Amino acid sequence: MASNGSKRVRPWDKIRAQPLSDKATKVGRDSQSLEDVPPVEVPRIAIDGVEFLSDRFYLNKTIYDDGIATSASPGGVGLYATATSCTNACRCGARCPPPLFDRSRLVAQLNLKAAILVSYTVQPSWLAKEFPTLLGPHANVPTLVLHGKKGLIADPIHGGAKKYKIPTKDEQDDSSFTSQDEEESPRDEAVQNCPAPPPVAKATFSSTRNAAEKSYSERAFWTQVQNAFIPSQHIPRSRTAWLAEDGCSLNPSLIEHRVYRRGVHHPKFMILLERSGDVVVVVSTSNLTEPRATDASWLQRFPAARSSRERKLKEEEDDFGIVLTNMLEAQTLSCRKGHVTPMGFCRQELGWNSLRDLTKHFDFSKAQVHLVATIPGDRLSKTASPSELFGRQRVSAVMKRLSQGPTPRLPPILRSEDDRLIVQPTSLGSEWTRANMTEVVRSYLGHEDRDVSKVRDAQIFPRLDILWPTERFMKAYRTGFAGRGSPASVVCIGDAFDTKELVLFKENEGYLFLSSDTFSKIDLSCLSRMAQYEVSVPLQRSCLPPHIKSICRLFQGNDYRLRQDYGLPKSEEIFSYFLLTSACLSRGAQGETLTQLGSRETVVSYANFELGVLFTSRLQGKASDRVYGWKPAQCMCRNRPRTSLIHLPVPFSLRPARYQSDRDDVEFCETPYFHEIALGTACVGNMKLTPYGAAIANQQESKRIDIP
Repeated sequence: MASNGSKRVRPWDKIRAQPLSDKATKVGRDSQSLEDVPPVEVPRIAIDGVEFLSDRFYLNKTIYDDGIATSASPGGVGLYATATSCTNACRCGARCPPPLFDRSRLVAQLNLKAAILVSYTVQPSWLAKEFPTLLGPHANVPTLVLHGKKGLIADPIHGGAKKYKIPTKDEQDDSSFTSQDEEESPRDEAVQNCPAPPPVAKATFSSTRNAAEKSYSERAFWTQVQNAFIPSQHIPRSRTAWLAEDGCSLNPSLIEHRVYRRGVHHPKFMILLERSGDVVVVVSTSNLTEPRATDASWLQRFPAARSSRERKLKEEEDDFGIVLTNMLEAQTLSCRKGHVTPMGFCRQELGWNSLRDLTKHFDFSKAQVHLVATIPGDRLSKTASPSELFGRQRVSAVMKRLSQGPTPRLPPILRSEDDRLIVQPTSLGSEWTRANMTEVVRSYLGHEDRDVSKVRDAQIFPRLDILWPTERFMKAYRTGFAGRGSPASVVCIGDAFDTKELVLFKENEGYLFLSSDTFSKIDLSCLSRMAQYEVSVPLQRSCLPPHIKSICRLFQGNDYRLRQDYGLPKSEEIFSYFLLTSACLSRGAQGETLTQLGSRETVVSYANFELGVLFTSRLQGKASDRVYGWKPAQCMCRNRPRTSLIHLPVPFSLRPARYQSDRDDVEFCETPYFHEIALGTACVGNMKLTPYGAAIANQQESKRIDIP
C-alpha cells in the first residue's frame, strides 16, 4: 500500500500523448475574452453557514467526525487519521479538502411540508433520533420511507417481539420470489425495529398505534420496494388505475402481472419538499443507517416552476425531472402489497394527480448533473429516448448527446482513445466473463453501438481498472472482517490471517462484499483488471472503509492543449465524466446484454433499482465552461481562470498498483479482501492464485506429506 505522494508509473502512462504531438486534437475556442463576462452562478445550499455547491459532490460526515470540515495528514494510519485544522480560506480543494456533508443538519434547518427518503436498508431507531422533525415521536411532517429489505418480515411493533415472523400466504404476495442479495448486509437492528404496516387497512393514513409504534412519527410510512417490473402492455394508461381502492397502495390486479428479478432495491436519495414551494434533492451512496463508512452525496435546491411553456422547451435537453419521475413511477409499480406507494403518498399529502406533477411543480432546468437511474427490466438501446434509458446505456446516450453539434459541450479534446475507465465498487458479482464485462466497458467509453464504432474489443478491455481493497489495506486500517453466513459454514478472514494486533470493529461490518466462491466464478481475464484500492494523497477525510461507489472516465489525452487553448488550471488528474452511484459491479446493477428470442435485436437486462448522478466536463469557450479534476496545482479561490477547474474529493488513488506484479502474471501479489471464505473454497479455483490461497494449499500439501 502506497504511503507517499509519488505518482505511480503504469505501463499505459508511457504512451500518454505529449505536448504538440500529432495525437493531440486541436479544437478552437470562442475568441471572446471572459474577463468582462460575469461568472455563472452555481446553485448552492448553506448548512450552518457553510455553502455546498451543486456542481460537485461532497464526502459525508460520519459519527467519527466532530467538525463539519476536517483535514487529514497524508501519513495518518489506523482507523482515525491524524486530523489537522483546515483554514476556511481555500474552498477549491488545492490547500484543504472540501467540507463534509451532514444530512441531518440539512434536514434540521429546512421547513418541510413532506419528505420521501429512499434507501436499501434502514435503521429506524437511529433515524428517529437523527431526523426528529421527520421520524421522531413528535414529528408532524408526512414522510415516506422506501426501502429494499427483503425476505422475512421483522415485526417488533406488533406485540414488541424481537424475533422474525414467517409471513403468511396472504402476507407473502411477491416476497417469495426474492433472494439473498450480495450487495449489502444490514445489521440486525436495522431490520428488527422497522415498523411494519398495521395488519388492517395497511395503506391508510390513520390507524390505531400501540406503545411501540409511538416511538416513531404517526406521519411516517415504511414501504418495501421489491425487485420487479410490470410489462408495459399490462400497465393502465390512466395512472389513477394504478392504485387500490384505498387510494394509497398498489392495485392488487397489477401485482399479478409482475415479473420478478433476483436483485436489490439499492438507490439512496431524498426528496425534501419545502413549504416555500421549492424542493431539495439529495442523491447519495449512504443508506439510512448510522454513518460509519466513507460515503458521498450531491444536493441541489430546485425552485417552483413558473412557466409551463419554458419547461417544455427545456425538457428535451434537461431531463432531470423526467428521469426522477420515471424512477418514482417504477417504484410505485414495485411496492409490496398493501404498502403506501410514492404515487399514493403524493396524492394524499400533496394533492397531486400523479407523479408527473413533479415536473409541473418544479423547475429542473438548472440541474447541474444528469440523473442515471437503473430500473428492473429489459431495455432496448436503439429505440428509446435518453430519458428512458438506464444505467450504462443512459451514460452512453448522455455522453453521445454532449459530444454532438457544431460546438459540443464535450469536444474531442476531452475524449482521448487512451482514456481509462476506473470502476470503484463495494461489491463484485459472480460469473463475469470477458465478453459481458467488455460490453459494460464499451457502454461507458462510448463504443456501445458496434455498427458505428469500429474499435475492437481487444482495444477496449485493457482500458479498465477495477479498484478493490486488499486484505492488507483493511487490516492496516483496523476495519472489521465479517463472514455473512453461519459460523459453521464460513470462516472469517480475520481469523484466517495473523490477527494478534487486529482490533475488530463490529460496527464496520457490511460495507464490502466479495466471497471466495464469487471470486472463483469470475473469469480470470476480468480479475486481471483488478487494481488495489488505496487512499488518495492528500486524504480527503479520515480513513474509513469505503462505501462510496463510482465510475469515471480518467482523461489521458493532451492536458497541455487544455491549458493553452482554454486556460485550464493545472491539476493532477482530469475527468471527462465522473459518475457517483449506488450501483456496484454486478450484472443486476450493470445489466446483461441479451439477444431477444426470434429477433436480432439485443436488450440490456437489469435486476436492480439504482440511482446516480453524472458530472460531465464541458468546453465551449463560454463562461459556463468547467472541467472536473483532482488536486489543483494551486489555489483558484481568488484568481478566476478562463475555464473553471472543479476539484472532486475522490477518496481513493486514481493510479493504483495492480494485483499482479507483471501484466503477464496470473498470480496475485496481494490477497483481495474477502468478506467470507466458505469452508472448502480457500485454495480451489481462482483462490489458488492469491497469496492466502497458495499458503493454505501449501499447508494442506505439507500435512499430506507428513502423514505416514
